[in-house]
Amino acid sequence: MTRTDAGCTLMGVAGPVKAGYITLTAVNETSATAGFDMGRITEPNTFQDFATYIEKDKQLAAAGQASLGHPAYFTDVFRVQLQPSKTGELYGSVRQGTYAIACFGQTATGMRPTALVGPIQVQ
Repeated sequence: MTRTDAGCTLMGVAGPVKAGYITLTAVNETSATAGFDMGRITEPNTFQDFATYIEKDKQLAAAGQASLGHPAYFTDVFRVQLQPSKTGELYGSVRQGTYAIACFGQTATGMRPTALVGPIQVQ
């Protein structure tokens, strides 16, 4: 996945992913620190629920207000934080369910989610 000034993209993940250990290449093409958090969205919540939650946090950041943090239903989180123009790996263990990747960037109120990619289905 790649974080740019325009947003965050995920390439190379097509169709369901097998449960087990996963490694994704993360690229920060911005001039600031970037982060990537991958986690499982527990039912009955959905990817759309998480997208709405991230959008609310983005609005709070724009208003200079404190972050919501991750919701309780975003579990099994693993993350990587990258300095400007660096590449790294996001790796961890995944089990059956729906996953998403929250991409973080620097805002006036600190590191905040700036984009969301997914859903990623794990079987």
